[in-house]
Amino acid sequence: PVGILPGGTGNVLVRTFGIPLRVSRAVPALLGGEEMHMDLGRLQDGRHFVIGVGIGLDEAMIAGATRMMKKRVGLWAYVWSATQALHRLERFTARLTVDGTVYEREVASVLIANLGSVLGGMMQLGHGILHDDGLLHACLFSPRTRWDAMRIFTRMVRGTAHLDPCAFYVPGKIFRLEADPPRRAQADGELLEVTPIEIAVQARAARLLIPRRSRRGS
Repeated sequence: PVGILPGGTGNVLVRTFGIPLRVSRAVPALLGGEEMHMDLGRLQDGRHFVIGVGIGLDEAMIAGATRMMKKRVGLWAYVWSATQALHRLERFTARLTVDGTVYEREVASVLIANLGSVLGGMMQLGHGILHDDGLLHACLFSPRTRWDAMRIFTRMVRGTAHLDPCAFYVPGKIFRLEADPPRRAQADGELLEVTPIEIAVQARAARLLIPRRSRRGS
């Protein structure tokens, strides 16, 4: 099993699984922790991801946060970049094939997610998205105005984004994501090639160490 140490800008997995944000505390918490299994997403070139793959707003957020910005202000670099992407609110046509069924929508963002709850529960990407259910979940967001986008974000914080009229969710195991015009993708905060991209789930393929439940959040 792998123990994840805090070292990134957002530390999404660390926060999600209650791992201490200081390495000096994280190491003993993991060594005295417990093992868990979680699904992985697999790209067509063999690379894997844990959190999700996205195009649109979340890719623009990653691309807009430069290395220098992240070094200077940390997580706030993503906040600034997301605000700029939200101001532009670029829309495009997404064509998504999930286990052979095709869905086509005009969207501002598509996320194929492996985690539903991130940042220690501060945000809920969608209802019923689990890290060990053998599925990935496509989340398509179609805000027409910045107000729509802010409403979706607020509902993510409240855990009710799946109820928003501008949101559409579909679970599956094999995905093909296309966009018109083609869009660059990101996976777990790393920029990828442009669409189309193909993704498959590998059920419970990762073994992780996490703090014991009684110690999480300490």
